Amino acid sequence: MRQLKEEWAAEVVGKLYRFNMTHKDFAKECGYTAGYLSMVLNGKKKFGSPYSERMTRKHILNTMARLEDEILG
Repeated sequence: MRQLKEEWAAEVVGKLYRFNMTHKDFAKECGYTAGYLSMVLNGKKKFGSPYSERMTRKHILNTMARLEDEILG
């Protein structure tokens, strides 16, 4: 089982802070629970395959990019 890399997660957390968005609100945007998102961003979530790891990271980053476009215009 693998854990997500920390660098991209730190970038997401920094953007949440800059956009004054809570983990709970961002988790809702992603379709995740706040607890699940927290585990992923803190590197505590263990994945059963590299594919599930990549898809989770991609989904979170795509959601952040969409929100960034909405917020920053």
